[in-house]
Amino acid sequence: MKKICLQAGHKGRTTGSTGAPGEQKWTSEIVPKIASILRSRGFEVKETGADDYKTDKSIGSTDWDLFLSVHYDADIYNDRGGFIDTPDPKVDIATKESNRIAQVMRNNYFKDTGIPEKNRSNANTKFYYMWSNLSANTPCVLIEAGVGWRTPEDHQTLHFQQDKVAKAIADGITNALGGDTSTGTKVEVDSKEFENLVKNSTFADNVIKEFELGSADFEKLMKLWEAKNTELINLNKRNTDLAKERDTLLEVNDSIVEQMETMLTKDECKAKCDKAVETAKKKWEAELPQTPTQPEVPEDNVDHWIIKLIKKILGEN
Repeated sequence: MKKICLQAGHKGRTTGSTGAPGEQKWTSEIVPKIASILRSRGFEVKETGADDYKTDKSIGSTDWDLFLSVHYDADIYNDRGGFIDTPDPKVDIATKESNRIAQVMRNNYFKDTGIPEKNRSNANTKFYYMWSNLSANTPCVLIEAGVGWRTPEDHQTLHFQQDKVAKAIADGITNALGGDTSTGTKVEVDSKEFENLVKNSTFADNVIKEFELGSADFEKLMKLWEAKNTELINLNKRNTDLAKERDTLLEVNDSIVEQMETMLTKDECKAKCDKAVETAKKKWEAELPQTPTQPEVPEDNVDHWIIKLIKKILGEN
């Protein structure tokens, strides 16, 4: 398992180099998001602040596959843009690997975020204090993710599209270290709690097994959702009492929705959800015509969760 140490730049400092306005708060928010994505892809990740290495000796003694320090710039340059830098070879024995990882990250980050790449390498980044406090075999990279204070374009992206920024950084790391960027956040459910919730449900055992496998991406989650609705259709056709099964299905769908929200951009999610709503409505109209012998199909069973997701994305109540 590849080991990564992520430093939230300036985090924890109240004097000295405390960062650009708002930078500590931002790095404290973005680093856990990056870490979460990387852990879901099978990496071992340690999160650290500016000076944790002084008390946590494992930070300096471990041979990490990557140490990444995350920062953003103030608008002192009267311009937007970010850069990704590596240590001066004088302080980095692993300079070849540091440079290789940094280049892969550049290829991902600036393209995926739309933040322009600038060449602002300087002594502060080349001789960053952490470089001399890490093991000799640890590749080191520092990212100035953009201009996070006042400059409108970068500020908007860094502060209001954090999931996009975190994924772009995580994708660069994953590509550099040989992981799979198609993998999203795994569905993790406490199986005992879930079993108690849906005890005696006809299809609960199958649902639990599928959740334990950990659905990895949107398409798999959609298939899981469709499979549960198919089972509910079959129950409808048998005129079965659906109250418990319907409640179970809605619990499952709520968990699926949470995962979908973390995996897709706003536009991607809206497009997929629009299509899903249309498909779901047609499916119910075709397969479940209302008759006196069939139970009424609850309005919130098929597309309520999708509509709720779309409204949330669009900022509607």
